[in-house]
Amino acid sequence: MRPYLIALAVAACALAAALGWLVGLGGADPLRAGANAASRQQVYQQCLEEADAMTDGVYNYREYEERVPAAIEKRKECERLYGS
Repeated sequence: MRPYLIALAVAACALAAALGWLVGLGGADPLRAGANAASRQQVYQQCLEEADAMTDGVYNYREYEERVPAAIEKRKECERLYGS
């Protein structure tokens, strides 16, 4: 009878591991996955707004030379980190 108990215990552990893996993937909670995507989009938009704000108040060529390349790099970084 012991082999049956061992097989039953192994099957129970395999089932528990499979369920844990599914929960870890977010398969058991699709609402959380949607909320994470919305939050990521919100952070991406905020990052782009910060990049655009870097060029506010540029009135002469010297400021333009300093700020615009930095703003472009910031936008590229936003795209790399948060873009889809």
